[in-house]
Amino acid sequence: MKALILAAGLGSRLSGLTLGKPKCLLELHGETILQHQLDLLAACNVTHVTIITGFGEELIRSHAKDRAKFAYYPAFASTNNLLTLHYYRQLLDDEALVLFADVLLTRKALQDCIDWTADFALLIDSSKCLQGTMRIRLAGNAVTDIGPHIPASVGHGNFVGVASFSTRGSKLLAAELDQIVSTRECTGAYYTEALASLSAKGHRLEGVNVDGSSWLEIDTEADYMAAKSQTFYL
Repeated sequence: MKALILAAGLGSRLSGLTLGKPKCLLELHGETILQHQLDLLAACNVTHVTIITGFGEELIRSHAKDRAKFAYYPAFASTNNLLTLHYYRQLLDDEALVLFADVLLTRKALQDCIDWTADFALLIDSSKCLQGTMRIRLAGNAVTDIGPHIPASVGHGNFVGVASFSTRGSKLLAAELDQIVSTRECTGAYYTEALASLSAKGHRLEGVNVDGSSWLEIDTEADYMAAKSQTFYL
């Protein structure tokens, strides 16, 4: 299985801390967020890693060195991650993990997602429904809708920011991204819109619950301070 880390964004909400660096290069307990992710992937025997870069590309390349391959997305400053992933949709040709670059989680949670047998396996947390990250709607174990458009008051939990796809699932996702981009304007769209569309077309998105395992998505200074006080991702 290959891994694609989406790390092209500006991370503007953390600009007071990043000081011109990509937010995945913020340090926690002596290692960057990106190092923690690469260590976690290696611990789960995922060694074919491509980091999709944009803002601070050279800093990320210099930092990760030979631990990953790199793919540069030139429109990072004006678009969101649906167009980022669409730009490199040719990488969705085999089993794949897709990760947001600002997510910390436990080895068990990632391994559960990798081991789940499904075309689409989404790591979720149904124990709470938070503002500021991707909400989900569930029908049993299936994710029927996903995205920031779902109010927290009616959501059934959150998407953790990590998903695994079979070869078939990867190719279906690439095709759905193509379909969406060809039919409407997508500048601000998240790639999860393609997942919601696949669900609406009858494809089953399996929810892999973190079952109480800790996770954090670092979008704000408050998130970063919370991460500094945690060690679950070490």
